[in-house]
Amino acid sequence: MVIIIPTLDRMMGITAANRALHLAGLENVRAVVAVDETRRGWTQNVNRNLPLTMNQNGTWTANDDVCILNDDCQVRIGWLASLWGELEDHSDCWFAGPSGPCRTAPQNTGQPNDERQAQRVSHCAGFCLVVKREAIRALGPLDKIFSHYGSDVDWQWRAQRDFDKHTLWIPSVYVNHGLHDPHEPWFTADNIEFWKRWKGRW
Repeated sequence: MVIIIPTLDRMMGITAANRALHLAGLENVRAVVAVDETRRGWTQNVNRNLPLTMNQNGTWTANDDVCILNDDCQVRIGWLASLWGELEDHSDCWFAGPSGPCRTAPQNTGQPNDERQAQRVSHCAGFCLVVKREAIRALGPLDKIFSHYGSDVDWQWRAQRDFDKHTLWIPSVYVNHGLHDPHEPWFTADNIEFWKRWKGRW
């Protein structure tokens, strides 16, 4: 498992990586602090650090499962073990996310010590998203047409549409992070592109 921590601040990313690894509750986990030195946005920063290569025949190879974790996330003991354990128990799911502050319902309704069972949802926000290597192989990288917003949801919706694979929300895992105002002009441009693509869903 690789934890990818996208960040603009190397020291903040290192601090988040150390905490995430210390509290993960899983063995054989490593962290990559992905510093966006080019300021091209979250999507390309994550893509540059995915354990992903293209084969000569145009197919993808991914050798590791991934967790994308924003640099301001505050995780709790056993957070990753719980997310991964639930995801492994659901063979029809490729993605899993916790509860936490975000704009995505019902994910944003969760609270610390939530006792609700895991449930399939339309998507989970990318501030903390566990992704099976099978998803990365099948879908390839996040679509870089989205600079900063929407690429995480597009990934999950393509998995549902093209492979009948779903996203699992784990209410019992709570990951706190800062909910910031949208970055313009990325927010508007990405939203226009997203709704052009997914108008009417499928």
